[in-house]
Amino acid sequence: MRYVPRTLLMLLFVASCRWTAPGDEPAPSSEWHELKERRPALGTFVEITALGEDRSLLSSAVSAAFSEVGRVESLMSRFSPDSDISRINAAAGVAPVSVDPEVFALLERSVRISELTDGAFDTTVGALSGLWSFDPAAPRRPSVDELAERLPLVGYEKISLEPDGHRAGLAEAGMMIDLGAVAKGYAVDRAVAVLAERGVGMALVNAGGDLRALGPHHDRPWQIGVQDPRHPERLLGWLPLSDRALASSGDYENFVIIEGKRYHHLLDPRTGQPASLCRSVTVIAPEAWLADALSTAVFVLGPERGLAVIEGLSGVEVLIVSADGARLMSSGARGLLRLIEPEDPDSAR
Repeated sequence: MRYVPRTLLMLLFVASCRWTAPGDEPAPSSEWHELKERRPALGTFVEITALGEDRSLLSSAVSAAFSEVGRVESLMSRFSPDSDISRINAAAGVAPVSVDPEVFALLERSVRISELTDGAFDTTVGALSGLWSFDPAAPRRPSVDELAERLPLVGYEKISLEPDGHRAGLAEAGMMIDLGAVAKGYAVDRAVAVLAERGVGMALVNAGGDLRALGPHHDRPWQIGVQDPRHPERLLGWLPLSDRALASSGDYENFVIIEGKRYHHLLDPRTGQPASLCRSVTVIAPEAWLADALSTAVFVLGPERGLAVIEGLSGVEVLIVSADGARLMSSGARGLLRLIEPEDPDSAR
């Protein structure tokens, strides 16, 4: 969860989504306040918007929510040397270490998603860290030998979890857990929980495209715009969201072109190569941690297998843009999303 600056255009779209469609915004009552604050955290920007009658209550609740985001990051970022995840990684191949029950619970959830998706989601993908560089100024792709050396260190089956004492470990030296594809969503969930505990009934927490709505926006749902992966200035459609979460994964946020080919940061843990079957995946789920993990997993699995996984889950929906530009939706998503038709035949390619 290291901070990576994004382009201004991507920031305006909040990495994957934006809210409140023009013309959809009701006129707020003079008795209501809308407070919005944005801070760098979790390797992106976190934006919290809260509505209510008491501006002082909103201000204190938003500050507490940001503090909660920071607390989660300090526990779960592999870039923080004192985090529980860093301690697990440092002891890889030696012995399990005791971790916070919260970290242990999220590791358990992560392993369940790995099992559900046949390893398309795998937090031990951290072992591949440093092999790829998606910095346009210094792009790098690993050699066949480099991948062959690191891939044996990837495998969620080698995570040991001991409920007694909340101990977690890795079987081999060199293995590394990276919760980047699930902790951001979890931090969003925790921020929403803090806002609710402090009396806020309407809010939106957005961490670089992983977001969750608490209640409606005034008297109607929040309107979330889903970005077109090949035309950042356009939207695929609008999604009304209330008391649900959304996360998007795409090949357009962090990528480089090497010898005419696009390489992006969403790696298939089983091959070490960028997944190639999708352009973008947007998942709607009850909680942001789940949407976060599943958007990554479905992106790696591809449209056919990804849709099958989502259709088997209650309360979860998906919009997939495949590698050839086709738009696919789960059965329940068809009643939620308002898709915008392409302006020309080439816009979906």
